[in-house]
Amino acid sequence: MNTRESLQQLHDRVQKNDRTLGHPEFTAQLPQLLEVLGHKDPEIRDVYGASFFSKYFRSTLFPPAMRGEILELLSSSEFLFFEIERGATEATLKRSFAALAISDILIGELQNGPAIHSNELVQLADKLCFYLQNETDWRGRDAKLGWVHSVAHVSDAFWVLAMHPLVDEQIKEKCFFALINLIKSRGNQVFEYQEDFRLGRALSVLLESFNDNFVRKIFETDFSREKIFKLSCCQNLLTTLRCVYLDLSVNAPQREALLSILKKIIL
Repeated sequence: MNTRESLQQLHDRVQKNDRTLGHPEFTAQLPQLLEVLGHKDPEIRDVYGASFFSKYFRSTLFPPAMRGEILELLSSSEFLFFEIERGATEATLKRSFAALAISDILIGELQNGPAIHSNELVQLADKLCFYLQNETDWRGRDAKLGWVHSVAHVSDAFWVLAMHPLVDEQIKEKCFFALINLIKSRGNQVFEYQEDFRLGRALSVLLESFNDNFVRKIFETDFSREKIFKLSCCQNLLTTLRCVYLDLSVNAPQREALLSILKKIIL
């Protein structure tokens, strides 16, 4: 049986709510199965591999007691930091899709009830921030490898992490500035593949948890409209903040002061 057929069978088992996918006989295979996240064939990686894990990690089939263990694996040197020192190679796929799988586990945590301890979430936040500082391959789409999408995938991880009730404001502040620094560091490499939208979702959830005075201080000190237009990342920052504004307008219209602060910058 080839890889496609094996993964298709796993898809079918999830669809049928096969409870044996939560048994130790299957879960013991997860570390090896997760290697498909770094597969260079985009169909095997995206359509079969990442798609299966997205459904599985979000479902009640994935044992809650294993969330912390698999998060630790995915955020380790075997996945999120795999060969990160080599820069833009095929290894980036494994790092990027590890971040996407992390977001799926966290979505399962929000949908199916908490099981991850607060200290594990703190460690995860630290690792994600450290990843942002050390990743250098931010390709969106590659002609041969398909979606790499490192910015989008890690942004998804921050987005869901920010929604977890056990993540405190101090951690959220650290995550917020880590994402802002990512935008600044990319300079004039204009976002082409909805990176601004994915970053914007994460920043929106983070900003919604901050009080208006804190937000006002951030934008008046470092990101006033006058200062933004002097930055090489001006285009990326403005389009991302416009996504933030749109997201907050839909999901938190009661935050009038926050929306007003952003409006002065983006319009």
